[in-house]
Amino acid sequence: MAVAIGTYVIYSLAPLVKSFEHITPVLPIQWAIGNQPLFEGFDYGGLTKLFISSLVLHFGALHFYQRHDIRS
Repeated sequence: MAVAIGTYVIYSLAPLVKSFEHITPVLPIQWAIGNQPLFEGFDYGGLTKLFISSLVLHFGALHFYQRHDIRS
């Protein structure tokens, strides 16, 4: 939750802080709502990035969870 709140704060402050300009292209919030989908339509490249990153995180979590041993 802290990561999500942190990325939202960076995304919302990016227009005001010059040093955040290099960070915004890698934020998932930018991928989802960066080009104002209500007015311009969805950015399918950004949605693909979100889908792939969520799959990677999901299967990575499954891999580490299956290796978890509660006996030790």
